Amino acid sequence: MKRQMILLLAIFWIGCAGLQPRPVFRVPEKENREMEMPPQKDKEPPEETTRPEEHSTSSEPDLYFVHEKLMRQIEELLGVPYRYGGTSRKGMDCSGFVYYVYKKTLGIELPRQVRELYHFADPVPADDLKMGDLVFFRFSRTKGVDHVGIYLSDGQFAHASRSRGVVISSLRSGYYRDHFVEARRVPLR
Repeated sequence: MKRQMILLLAIFWIGCAGLQPRPVFRVPEKENREMEMPPQKDKEPPEETTRPEEHSTSSEPDLYFVHEKLMRQIEELLGVPYRYGGTSRKGMDCSGFVYYVYKKTLGIELPRQVRELYHFADPVPADDLKMGDLVFFRFSRTKGVDHVGIYLSDGQFAHASRSRGVVISSLRSGYYRDHFVEARRVPLR
């Protein structure tokens, strides 16, 4: 399974390597708008071709680079062992994994406990998941949530599994589908 995930990520990165200097990135799932990638630092910026009404004045980070950083960080963490309370490459638990990835990629310090994360983030419909959204699960018989992962795309999410460490799993697998509670989006303040 790990080899399949690494192969999938490698194919993704190889595909990204062939992009033109100013590719158009399509925002995944249910969004039809396009975002242009900003010019690379070491090259002269190409002529401005966007129409004024297409130019965004939003202060949100560029999704292409956020997604790229997120994927790179998760790829580097694959195989890190599970360690209860851990937040480092020596070992991490599920909320420690989420904390580490958000701190490293976006500089956002999230709450360290699964239940606190759940209440910190905003609910999002399961059919509107975007890369970086948090997916919550309940495996124990108690009320509430007790496991969290980071949604990637196409039903895949990354998390710190007790038995396998940091891995990528499918929300469609019966095990995770049966224990799924809700997806939530971290507000980017």
